[in-house]
Amino acid sequence: MKKDAESVPDQRPVEFVSEDGFWRLIIQIDAAEVFLAHRQLRARDNESGGQLFGTVHEGAINIAKATGPSKNDWRSRFGFRPLRSREQRDIENMFKQGLHFLGNWHTHPEYRPTPSITDFQSISEEFLKSDHQLPFFLMAIVGLSSDPTNWWMSAHQQATYQRFSSI
Repeated sequence: MKKDAESVPDQRPVEFVSEDGFWRLIIQIDAAEVFLAHRQLRARDNESGGQLFGTVHEGAINIAKATGPSKNDWRSRFGFRPLRSREQRDIENMFKQGLHFLGNWHTHPEYRPTPSITDFQSISEEFLKSDHQLPFFLMAIVGLSSDPTNWWMSAHQQATYQRFSSI
């Protein structure tokens, strides 16, 4: 992790609710701190990203872990492509620990990040091509702000998505 990483405010899990009010999304402190550690705070910082792991139960999504970038990922100021073989190993290892792959996260060098067309296409394609039992995949985009209310959180299906707002 970067040395200038901040801690999650108040050291409590970060909570969001879906637009329709049905889903409650909880990001545990360990996962949120991975996000904070990789923000693009300096002009030379490249995008970072990783995967989200946790559980889904009766309207509650719990993100227990987030992986960080690997040295073999392709990274630029405005782009990130993970090493897929490492991601698959992470999925298998986390599953052995009882955690399911829930989606992906990455950074953008903006205060309040918004997804690009590529971001939308990637998560929709991944949802379609993956073998899973989930109603959606999550996409988290972390910007410059350490305040989780400024992060982008959404749930994606084939061609639709739903945003989450902080509680």
